[in-house]
Amino acid sequence: AAAPAGWRSLGTPPSELQLDFCLPTGQSFRWRATAPSEYTGVIGPRLVALRQLPADVVFRVLARGSGPEAAEEGDEAADQDQEQQQQGVSLAQLTRDWSAACGRFAAVSPYFPGARMLRQDPHECLFQFICSSNNHISRIHGMVERLCSAYGTPL
Repeated sequence: AAAPAGWRSLGTPPSELQLDFCLPTGQSFRWRATAPSEYTGVIGPRLVALRQLPADVVFRVLARGSGPEAAEEGDEAADQDQEQQQQGVSLAQLTRDWSAACGRFAAVSPYFPGARMLRQDPHECLFQFICSSNNHISRIHGMVERLCSAYGTPL
């Protein structure tokens, strides 16, 4: 199926990426659910919306910061999305390997298809980790948003 108007396909099946199992899980605090199966967050110098479709994930760039890395939307925007979701790594193959090595993983993994670790900016990840000490997820979200608003690149 083609991507909806204004959206671009990542060409990623649900077995490789399920947004619900990646973005609202406490790995990153820069993503917000903005509609059913849709999340808005920051990747590099871009504000991006991601939407889970039955057979793919689509995205659109909503805003850009300044500088050459925020240039007009093109293949580099899709590349950054895919890089953060680590889509160059076959989750299906890893799942097969890990299931063969661990019975517990084999029993649990069918309930979480497409769950991935995000590849985040190391500085952002460090600040999120520091903010996480003795705090709950909603408070961490607020702390990270305030840090980004005060010190980040305007989008």
